[in-house]
Amino acid sequence: MMSAKKWIAEALAGWVQSDHAKVVTLAPIAAEPLTKAALWHRNPVLLAPLDQNHSKSFLALAAGSGLNDPSLRTIGLADALDRLSQASGTALPINAKRKARLIATRGGALHIGQVAPANAQHVLADVLTLFQWLASAFHAKLVDTKPRNAKVPVL
Repeated sequence: MMSAKKWIAEALAGWVQSDHAKVVTLAPIAAEPLTKAALWHRNPVLLAPLDQNHSKSFLALAAGSGLNDPSLRTIGLADALDRLSQASGTALPINAKRKARLIATRGGALHIGQVAPANAQHVLADVLTLFQWLASAFHAKLVDTKPRNAKVPVL
């Protein structure tokens, strides 16, 4: 979770510096490890992609072995948010349109270098809203409990 703290601090610094590329890239990246940590604490298998090509990752997450294997694959932010909402029975604090904008803006910035400055404020606000939701809904579980026989990996 230290990576989430570092990345959100960098995104906020980007906001202060009017560096929109930094904001739209790092703010969503900050939300991903925190969301995955909440899933991990419910059950590490919730991080596994659900297709035949990732059965090795599923088994590694189920058994708690091979977690440092660089070939281990987990779901992305969009799926992680959906699964966390479903597994917890709690609605996301951002609607589907805001979630789609968050994911699309991050993807555009990371994969093709496209930065929409107008989205920086929305992305940052949505990520901070997710952080608040995760902290209030899952903080006690993340801090007070330990996962089954395993350490939370940095994903």
